[in-house]
Amino acid sequence: MAATLLELAKGTPAPAKLCAPSAAQPQGKHWKDPVKVESLLKSMRFREDEMYNFNLIPPERVVQMHRAGMIGPRQWAKLKRLMTA
Repeated sequence: MAATLLELAKGTPAPAKLCAPSAAQPQGKHWKDPVKVESLLKSMRFREDEMYNFNLIPPERVVQMHRAGMIGPRQWAKLKRLMTA
C-alpha cells in the first residue's frame, strides 16, 4: 500500500482497482423504461409491496418537517422519544 501511495505521489496513474467509480458510470442494473416496467408488473398482478421498496423517512427529515410546522407539538414529542442522539 505504501508503495502505491509513493507511486501516486510521483504522478503515476492509479490501478483501476483503486479508482472509485465515477458518477458517469452507472452502478448496478436499471430499467430502460420504468413506466413500461411498472405497467407490466401491474398487468402481472404484482402487489405494491412486491413492486416497490418502502422505507421509513430518516429522523433528519422528521426534524425538518417539525421545523416547517408539518408535525405538531404532540406528535413531535412522541417521535422525539424514539430518536437516538
